[in-house]
Amino acid sequence: MSYSLYFVHPVVMLAVAHTVNGRAPLIAVVAMVPIPSILVAFLAQRLVEVPAMSLGRWASAVLSRKVSY
Repeated sequence: MSYSLYFVHPVVMLAVAHTVNGRAPLIAVVAMVPIPSILVAFLAQRLVEVPAMSLGRWASAVLSRKVSY
């Protein structure tokens, strides 16, 4: 999940900052980012990364059978 977290945390941070829009101090915005970032990263991993890796393994197996000598 580390890649997903690395990938989504800037988006979540900007979304939180935009939503708060100056109504909270910066430290509050920073404190609000970790939990939503982890949740979005978890969803991204389950809904995008895992299916994509499965598809890649399947495609590799199919192609290796067609190319086998």
